[in-house]
Amino acid sequence: MQAILLYPNREVYSNGNYVLTVDGSNSHLDWEREYYFSWDGNYNQRTHSVSDAKVKSIAGPVSYQSDYASSDNAILVYLDKETLFMHHVSSFRSGPPTQYEDSFVDTIGKTTPRRLDDDDLINWGDHIIVFDVNKGRSIDFFSALNFYYASGVESIPTIEFLN
Repeated sequence: MQAILLYPNREVYSNGNYVLTVDGSNSHLDWEREYYFSWDGNYNQRTHSVSDAKVKSIAGPVSYQSDYASSDNAILVYLDKETLFMHHVSSFRSGPPTQYEDSFVDTIGKTTPRRLDDDDLINWGDHIIVFDVNKGRSIDFFSALNFYYASGVESIPTIEFLN
């Protein structure tokens, strides 16, 4: 049986493994995903990152399976306002003609880096860091702000609550 415990010092543990500190510094929750593909002097690049996580709530433990990451012992960390989010995409073609594109605009049309706000939480659903308890690190970001889920490039993850 799995147990998640909140201690008086605001630390959260899952079966003895540290997960996070409510209202604390949680840099271990930071998550980044970078795609980079180059050929013949050309490239395509996409980077997402989440940092300075503000914790709204947690759920779990869960089994989590996506095209990108999986865990048989994860905690869902629901992010709150003021969490820092960044999305960057760029490409270069050596030509001719030479072409370069660069954008920090996210999937809902806002320029990043930026902090999550009321609009993100009210109109765009939950923004969830998936924290693998066994590995002690964040493995995915399940959100409408994640290009891979928002665009349908990757399937929506399968989440099963344990116990």
